[in-house]
Amino acid sequence: MISDKELVARVKKHKSETDKALTTQRENIRKCNAFYEADFMDYIDQVQFQDQNGNRKRTMVQISKVQVYVDAVSGFFAQNRRKPAYVATLDNSEIQSAFSTYTTALSDYCRRNANADQAESQCDRDMLIGGIGAVETALSYGEGYATKEKNGEIIMGCLDPLAVFYDPASCTPNLLDARYCGITKQYELEEALALFSNSEDGDFEAASGSQGGEGYAYDPTLGGSYDRIRYDYYDKDSNMVNVHFYHWYEIETYYRADNPLFFADDPMLAMRVAASLDVLAAEHEFDARAEQLDVNEKAKAALEDAFSGAIEFFEFKKKVFYSAIVSGEKVFAKTLAESQQGFPIKFKTGKRYKNQKIWAGMVNSMMEPTIYYSKALTELMFVIAANSKGGAMVEEDAVDDIQEFEEGYARTDAVVIVRSGALQNGKIQPKKQAFQPTGYEQIIGFSDATISEVIGIDRTFLGSSENRMEPASLQRQRIRQSLTVLANYVDSITLYAKEHARLMLDLLRIFAENNKGALFHILGPDGAVEYAQINPEILSLEYSVDVKEAPQTADEKQENANILLQIATPLLQLGDPVGKVVLAKAIKNMAIDGEDAREIIKALMPEEGDIDPAYVKQLEQTVQQLQSDAQIANIDLLKSQTVLNKAKVDQTMADVHKKAADTVKSLEEGEQTSIENRILGATGAKEVRVNT
Repeated sequence: MISDKELVARVKKHKSETDKALTTQRENIRKCNAFYEADFMDYIDQVQFQDQNGNRKRTMVQISKVQVYVDAVSGFFAQNRRKPAYVATLDNSEIQSAFSTYTTALSDYCRRNANADQAESQCDRDMLIGGIGAVETALSYGEGYATKEKNGEIIMGCLDPLAVFYDPASCTPNLLDARYCGITKQYELEEALALFSNSEDGDFEAASGSQGGEGYAYDPTLGGSYDRIRYDYYDKDSNMVNVHFYHWYEIETYYRADNPLFFADDPMLAMRVAASLDVLAAEHEFDARAEQLDVNEKAKAALEDAFSGAIEFFEFKKKVFYSAIVSGEKVFAKTLAESQQGFPIKFKTGKRYKNQKIWAGMVNSMMEPTIYYSKALTELMFVIAANSKGGAMVEEDAVDDIQEFEEGYARTDAVVIVRSGALQNGKIQPKKQAFQPTGYEQIIGFSDATISEVIGIDRTFLGSSENRMEPASLQRQRIRQSLTVLANYVDSITLYAKEHARLMLDLLRIFAENNKGALFHILGPDGAVEYAQINPEILSLEYSVDVKEAPQTADEKQENANILLQIATPLLQLGDPVGKVVLAKAIKNMAIDGEDAREIIKALMPEEGDIDPAYVKQLEQTVQQLQSDAQIANIDLLKSQTVLNKAKVDQTMADVHKKAADTVKSLEEGEQTSIENRILGATGAKEVRVNT
């Protein structure tokens, strides 16, 4: 890491480069803000006239046609905010789902406490107006921050684009290729002394009117040109000081190797390897249990000495992020960044104007038609105010009493008497009819229509429609078509959500270590509040980031509920239990109070422990009857099997007896044949029969 002296010089250099290179960008932001706030008149048309008391009055037309479009789009983004979710990299699907839900819920809990939605909505508005917005996310433990919680908290805030400085050479969306960035904050001296440790009165840089590179200002006492003289002013009695929160990265050489702990088969060897790695990891700050070790050069040498060259390292280049707090010549903090996923300041950028080298928002396209609209309306009102409003022109000798003539001339029932010959000689003449030049109405109408054309957003996006009979589906289609021209802004918001979620995960791990065991509330699947303990072990796993699709609007949810109701109605009429499931889904999409919806769903689909006792008793009786019937059936089955077995035994015994009889018969026949053969041999007879 660089020295304090080099760091102070670098901050001053980058601040100077930023103030010079980003002058056009900041002037564009201020100009766009002026159009949004209806204070965009570079010219002043003053219509001067006198009232009855002789006082002069002035009037000027300033109508912002820009604000309604910006508010409509930023409101749409707020209503359809993209939500990041964490997915644990585990093989077990059940554990993965549980850990992913837990980490996402903890992130949502910290975001709610930090008012993240409000900060990001303001950032969206800054992006749509001036082309760039910024949000800072930090832990309250660090220098320059204060906390409401004793164990610290994660804080977020939208930054003023005019006070943020960043690498002017950056040109990728959301400034992801920036080499550095920072924010210049102003504090009262007493507050700065309380926030920054080891600080004294002379350590801080005095604030001035040019803080944040606010451009050039013309001072009539000094003379000169608007774009050449920069007049810095500073109220010494205000005691305001500047403090620069500076973030940068350095490209350093790192080494990667396979962890020897994963190759130790012998348990005793594994214990010795683990002990050695733990000692070296505590000294050189690396993850001793990672499958691959990522270490710097000092840790590499220590590992090679400890394992006698048994580890093979591969060199690679790594971005290492650092943060520092500097004011004047004093460095209050200089540390390794809490997250190595990028800078703690996350940007949202609009469209890139390459020729001007600036980021532009919606207002840039609407500037010209807005100017012509207001200019034409101003000129039209000037013509109307300056033209004749009626009355008469009278010569002095035409009437005897001018005052009486003035009072009676405008009355419809009055008789005005003039001198003889005055009317004939034309001494009393009405004023000419007021002449109104043509073209202003056309310019006003054309400019008004051009405002929506240049940004490509239909007026139905604002909720207005000339056709009252237009179906809602056609209106939604037009809104979706309008969103195609906002794709650049939507992509920036999605990219921001991914990058901020990765930053948030690193901060959550530190937050969990300091708040271990604390309870935080999450919303269950049915919207009921549940509680869980903060466990840093769960957050120590690896997670990937998934940005969910934008949630539906209330109208779209209601239409989905109507469709589900159409599906559920016939199923309920048929008594199909699936109908209750579909009906419960429909209720979740309805605009019903959360507690009422949960009670209705609970009545439709009661959980265990919430079932009617009578219904439970009936189920028990049914089960007992079924069990009794099953027992009777088993007995009958046994009886039938016994009868069948007895029949089989009888058949077997009969077969045995038959075989025995056949055997005896065979033996008797054999003995008879033997006796007959002996008799034939002894007597010489030809035939003999012996009865046995």
